[in-house]
Formats: sequence, C-alpha cells, structure tokens
Amino acid sequence: VRLITWNVGSSAPPENLSELLCLQAKRLPNVYAIGDNIKYVTNVEAQYTRTGFAGYWGNKGGVSIRMDISGVNTCFVNCHLAAHREEIVRRVQDYTTILESQRFETPATPCILDHDYVFWMGDLNFRLTSEISYEQILKEVKENRLKDLWKYDQLKQVMEAELVFLDFTEGNLDFPPTYKFDAGTDLYDTSSKKRKPAWCDRILWTCHDDSFVGADLSIQRLSYTSHPTYKNSDHKPVSAECFVTALYHPPELPVLFEPIEMWSTLNDATCTYVVTVDELSVSSWDWIGLYKENYQHEMDYVTYAWAASTGEDMGDGSHMFTVPFPKSSLSSLPYGYYCLRYVSSKKACTVGYSDAFRISELEEMTSSSDSSSSSVRDGYSSDEDV
Repeated sequence: VRLITWNVGSSAPPENLSELLCLQAKRLPNVYAIGDNIKYVTNVEAQYTRTGFAGYWGNKGGVSIRMDISGVNTCFVNCHLAAHREEIVRRVQDYTTILESQRFETPATPCILDHDYVFWMGDLNFRLTSEISYEQILKEVKENRLKDLWKYDQLKQVMEAELVFLDFTEGNLDFPPTYKFDAGTDLYDTSSKKRKPAWCDRILWTCHDDSFVGADLSIQRLSYTSHPTYKNSDHKPVSAECFVTALYHPPELPVLFEPIEMWSTLNDATCTYVVTVDELSVSSWDWIGLYKENYQHEMDYVTYAWAASTGEDMGDGSHMFTVPFPKSSLSSLPYGYYCLRYVSSKKACTVGYSDAFRISELEEMTSSSDSSSSSVRDGYSSDEDV
C-alpha cells in the first residue's frame, strides 16, 4: 500500500510523477497497481464531508473511500482541516465532524473506524506552537535537529491528549517540515508574514489486529518521507508505504455465470447468470462487460450490455437471468479468450466473473466435453495459466 498526500494549492501537478508514485521500484505497491488483484476488491463506497464555512463549502473537509481487499475491509481518508496556527480547536472539530458524519451502506462497516484498516492522510494543518520562533525552527532544520522540534508539534500534543486519532500510528518525522515554502523554491516563507515551517501534511494508520480468529492483522511501515524535488506548491508532498496483512482469498460473489463454451463473431450470443437476491439488489443500471482475458481494469471492456432487471425464480431464493450480446457488438472483435464481469451500480464494484471462454468465427457451436475443456479457463487462474 502506497499513500501520498500533497496540497498543490492552485497549481497543477507536474507531468512527471514517477518519483512520487515510486514507478521505478522493482516491486510496485498493489493498491495503485491493481492488475490481477482486481478480483479481490469489492464493495467500494465513497463519502465526503464539508467543513469549510460552517459546512457550506468544500474548501475544507474530508473524502473517504472504503473497500474490501483480499478478505479485509479498508478505509482511506483524505482531508484538509482548518488553517492557521491558532485554530487548533477547529481542526479537532473538523476531524470529529468527518468521523461522525460519514456513513457507509456496507452493514459490517457503517463508520470509518469500524474497518479492519484505516489510512488517514492529508493537509491536517497542525502547526508548531508559539513557544518556538521562526528563526529557531530554521536553525533546527538547517542543523538537522528535527527531533528537537517534535515536542512543539500540535498534532502530537492533541494525540497525546487523546483528542484525535486515538489508536492511530504515525512514522517518525525524519523529514523537514513540508510547509510553508515560497512556490518554485526550497525556501521557507520569506514574505512579511514569515509563517513558521510545520509538518502540515501527514499520514497515519490504524488496524483492528484482533478482527479475525487465528489471523492477526498488522501494519508495518516501510517508508514515510517527503519529496522536496517538487516545487509547484507551498507544500511538499508526503508519501508512506506500508506492508499490511491480508487474508488472500477471493470474495464470495453473489453473481454466478453459467459456463460458456464459445461465442462466434457471426452469431448473436447470450450469457446466463444466477443472482442470490438476498445479497444483491439487481438494477437496470447494472451492466455486464466483455473483456479480453488479460484486461487490466474495470473500464477496459471491449463491449457491454445492460443487465436484466427481471429473472426466473429458482425456488431457493435465487434468480436466473439471461442477457443478449448482439452479433453487431462482436463482429469486429479479434479472436481469442474473453471473460465477463457483472458490475453493480449500487455497490460500485464487480460482483461476478465468468470463466474465460473463446470467441471465434465458427458458425456452429460445439457442445462436446473436449471442446468445453479446451475453451473454458478458470476465472481465478494463476498468472502462469494466463
């Protein structure tokens, strides 16, 4: 998991973010490079809270995204709290408002802190207290005595008082304060205001390590640093990378596709699937995407069809549906192996996958066991199989 926070102000980020995203690393983090892991991500939801101007403006506030990843539920929060050194009480209030106002539809995790893992990042805007001067801060930074500044950090003080981020952890602040710089330079504020340098941009995390019997969840910090080479803003970006424990099993999905032996580009085609209604409310806004077998992300489909809104009652609480794919949507496809994904509009994620099957220009479809075994591949096959 790689986390990044950067208040870019009114400037656009640079075109090259390779260093910030750690794209040159031999092993890329999984969360922003989902690739084959996409089948392990379900129940994606987002919420937001405005805290600027008494809650009317979104210049301050928080946005959260929750999802289930590899068997554990995870919530990421990005926020921008009240500015100015003296507004420490408002920052605490903003944090509390974000926690109390955001509610998710997933029954197991209605609140941010209900999740197995919570990562919280952003321009928290906590400053260094008035007990230390602008000049003294510059001296300590220049002489690399950063640890001597920690005791003046407002965030550390309110955390010790258990006013915010109870049970959260943060890495050591072993990098210089990330605010406030003259834009385009590495110089701290040289204006007449001479705002004190501070660690405004922070990343924290927590986990419920006892969520599962026989499996201890944990977060191990691998890195926590700033990136001073970026000079677009009066802030420097901050990133953290963590190793987290997951359960590594595919989720039990409520949509089950019937096996498909083969489709022809010369014929209309259909897919049939079964939905357990207790687990999923089907909608005419749901859709089924057709993907090449080695697709990379949800929007990588080659064609799609809207899901059926009514189906056949199977007598056991489940329903069977059939959706057509017309010949016109298949005729230009290259021959090869494909698969189907059912995307739920309500859950904002994929809730069913088909096994891989072959598309060719054969006029007649064979139903022999030999053809079936050679045309259908396991939807959860390994990278080597793919």
